[in-house]
Amino acid sequence: MTSNNKKSQKDILAERIGKILKIRRLEMGIKQREMASILGCSIGQISFYETGRNLIPLDVLMEACRVLNYDECDLLKMAKEKLVTRQNVRL
Repeated sequence: MTSNNKKSQKDILAERIGKILKIRRLEMGIKQREMASILGCSIGQISFYETGRNLIPLDVLMEACRVLNYDECDLLKMAKEKLVTRQNVRL
């Protein structure tokens, strides 16, 4: 975050992307530890991605979308348009 506690565009986008990925993962019944194993990272890192604490690298995002059967372009459009709700993320 910026020094004046306002979130940057990057921080906001990271949070939205993470929320979409988490909703989708939960709906598919995939546990964080399974996702971490598939993506080759720690459970903690999955948590950081899902909360937006860390921005997910593009290669990891693409693999996560493949695993979650989600189109990367649709995910990015949804995150940009502020349409992150459980109903909008459904399969």
